[in-house]
Amino acid sequence: MFVAYMTSIEKQFEFISQNWMNSKREPKEGGHDPIVGQHDRDGRKREFELMGRRMVLDKKFI
Repeated sequence: MFVAYMTSIEKQFEFISQNWMNSKREPKEGGHDPIVGQHDRDGRKREFELMGRRMVLDKKFI
């Protein structure tokens, strides 16, 4: 059985996208979300560090 209580899916999505996806504080291990977070002006790509290595996801993988 699955039970859920939601008041507004729109408000919840906006909260998550504005406060969690681009937060420098949350999640503490990961920082900015590499897939759905903000991208730079030069093109759509994501850069993040994973296990001590710098990773870059090109726009074709996003």
